[in-house]
Amino acid sequence: MDDNIVSLKFDGKTSSDFGCHLQYPTQIVHAKREITPTSVPGVSGDYLSDNYRYSNITQPLTFFVIRPAQYETWEQLQFAFLDWLTPSFKNKYSKFYLDLINPYHWLAYLSEAPTWTISGIDTATVTLTLNCKPYLVYQDEKFEPVPSSVISNEKLPAFPLWRIVGDGDFTLSINEMEYKLNNIDGEVFIDTTRFLVYKSLNEFRGMNAIFPNHEFPVLNPGTNSIKLVGNYSKFEFKPNWRRLA
Repeated sequence: MDDNIVSLKFDGKTSSDFGCHLQYPTQIVHAKREITPTSVPGVSGDYLSDNYRYSNITQPLTFFVIRPAQYETWEQLQFAFLDWLTPSFKNKYSKFYLDLINPYHWLAYLSEAPTWTISGIDTATVTLTLNCKPYLVYQDEKFEPVPSSVISNEKLPAFPLWRIVGDGDFTLSINEMEYKLNNIDGEVFIDTTRFLVYKSLNEFRGMNAIFPNHEFPVLNPGTNSIKLVGNYSKFEFKPNWRRLA
């Protein structure tokens, strides 16, 4: 692939597989914090109420299209392109990768069907719209051993996936907060993104977990001290670093 071609990657394919190449310039939409202003008679300047959240992002993307030879008609290409962007799994966000935001990716879904404008026998433009979570997630990570100290350079907390291989009772301490796991039988995952504790996705272990204020162990910006007490052979994690979009 030409290094100058910018592609959208999703579900094992790229937009270039369909002859679609991102147009320049492309404006990346950024996150907006929800703050509600309230006007009060006789008072100059609004009162501000911070809702402590960021709204989802609506991200349009426009591509220049050269119809690949394997698609004999525009209709064939359009159907294939739509099928690619609308997978069978529902009620969840998907990972979308764009070269312009590497090494991060969006968690998003197709919110508006692609709109095509045919300009020639084999050329066109197509615009699609993604609805994205207001933060970007760092590139897919592999499990790595957990050190005694982890430094986060991001401004948002990271929501790790923790993995412990061992048996019995464990105490995970992060920044002096203690997260207890009891009667673990071989392996356990603490999935901070999905707020789940499980041995497998068919074997949940939420009843074995005692977490302070029912909060899951995150990594805050700055230095995080980490300690695990118990009989284990592996203690690993995927940090899942995040930043505002």
